[in-house]
Order: sequence, then structure tokens, then C-alpha cells
Amino acid sequence: MLAVGDQNYPLCLLDTMAVSEMVKRPQGAFRHFLEWSHAGQTPFVPGFTVYTLIELRRKPELFQQFIEQFHPFPCVLLKGYMELLAEEAASYPDPSQIDPCSIAFTPLGDEGNLLSNLPRILELPEIAMQEEEWNKAGPEIVDGMVSLVQNYRPAGATYTPEETRQFVSMASLQQLAYHDHVELIQRVHGDGEAVDMDAFPTLKAMTYTVFHKFYADHNRKPSNSDAFDVLIAALLPYVEAFITENHQTEVLRKTKRRDNFLGGLQVFTLRDFRDAPPIATVHSSRA
Repeated sequence: MLAVGDQNYPLCLLDTMAVSEMVKRPQGAFRHFLEWSHAGQTPFVPGFTVYTLIELRRKPELFQQFIEQFHPFPCVLLKGYMELLAEEAASYPDPSQIDPCSIAFTPLGDEGNLLSNLPRILELPEIAMQEEEWNKAGPEIVDGMVSLVQNYRPAGATYTPEETRQFVSMASLQQLAYHDHVELIQRVHGDGEAVDMDAFPTLKAMTYTVFHKFYADHNRKPSNSDAFDVLIAALLPYVEAFITENHQTEVLRKTKRRDNFLGGLQVFTLRDFRDAPPIATVHSSRA
């Protein structure tokens, strides 16, 4: 949710493919998205991550078109997974009050305007350096994930529900330690308890995505874009809707069948917006 005064606005996360398609087809997918997002009593606010911006900036003309097309509408740059994870650790064991919004852009005036401010923000030295690092890291991240698959094979022909749960719990806890939260783990264990991984929905969403993209589907060939798909998934517990490509939709369908932490998330593909807007449904707070 995006809180503005006393009003909460539901967020719709757009992945890179969704943004790209809407920019290329303003009279099709984008127009239908706007119709859908404003069909309810409270409009959805489109949100995107810095990882999508990095991918769009590989094609400068497409990136400029994105800014020009979206700047007349309120939209939000969402936080990255490391920031969300740090906030989840700080608020352990209850992440319900975490705000996923980093920067809210408004079409009114120069201050906060997407067209005026986003290019300037992305040219900041620290942001430019991070962008360069992420562009280089994508293939390495995917190769690293692929290399680990052999370390967790199913006992039978396919993974059982219990093996899936064990993987998500184990891999999420490992990532929590890897990202410098060992002190939290030791404190919880010192109290004679196990770390409640439900308190880290960011890690769960990312780990389920890793599992279904790299482990469960042996016939699928990994791509470099999988790295950003995993990072973008970190936001899913904190938004009300998501527009993505077909395979990630299938990943989320399988995830929701195993775990209810994304139960209220509406998931769409671009096909849902191709000829007409999908039927609007009543949204609820993702506490």
C-alpha cells in the first residue's frame, strides 16, 4: 500500500516485460491497464523496482519513452530487497508495518515529477556504480544458482511438498545469515526458539522463485534475466497486484498452492490486458 495522508492506495508492481510492453503499445496494454487500475473505488498505483530501471536503461530510447509515458500519472519506485530485508530484521517478528515505497512520483509540479527527477536520480554516482555492478552480476548470479541445484536433489522423480518447504526454509535462513543478520539468528536461538521465517516474506518470495525456476523445472533453460526476476519477487509480499510474464505467473501459482503468504496477491500476464482490461476485483490490505 501507498499511504497518502489518511488514504491507502493499492500498489501494482510491473516487471520489466510489462513496462516494456506498455511503453511499446500505449493504445493497447497501457490503456487497458489504466482502465483496470482506475475501475475500483481506490485506484491502483503502478510501481516498479530499480532492477527494472536498470534493464530499461540498456535501451536508452525505450527508457526515455517509459519516462514520458508514465510521468503524467502517480507512480512509485519501490525499495530493493536488501532494504526490505533489513527492515524485516529490525521489525522481527512482525513485518506488517513495513512500507515498501522508496520514492513516490507525482505529475504535479517539478518536485517529485518523474520526468524531471528520475534521470537525475539515476545519474548520482552511487546509483550509477550500483547499476554497473548489477549489470555485470546478473550472469554470475544465475550461474551460481544453477551450480547449486545438484546439491539439493529430490529423493524421487519430483520434489515432494515437504522437500519444497524444507528448501525454502533452509535457503531463506542461509540468506538471512549471508546478509549479515547472524546476530539476530543467534539471539533467537539463544532464547531457545527457531527463527520464524514467516517474518521474512521477502526471502520467502525470492526463495520460492529460485526453487521453481532452477530446481523444480528441469526442462527449462535458465536465462540471465532470471536474476532480476528473483530480485523483483522480493516486493511481492508488499504489493496488491503484479503484472509479469507467463513463467513467473506459473511460479506464483505453484507458490500460492504451497504457502498462503501471497494469498491476497492478484497476478496478471500481459495477455490479460491485450484486448480489454481484466475485470476489477475488490482489493484488501496486505497486512
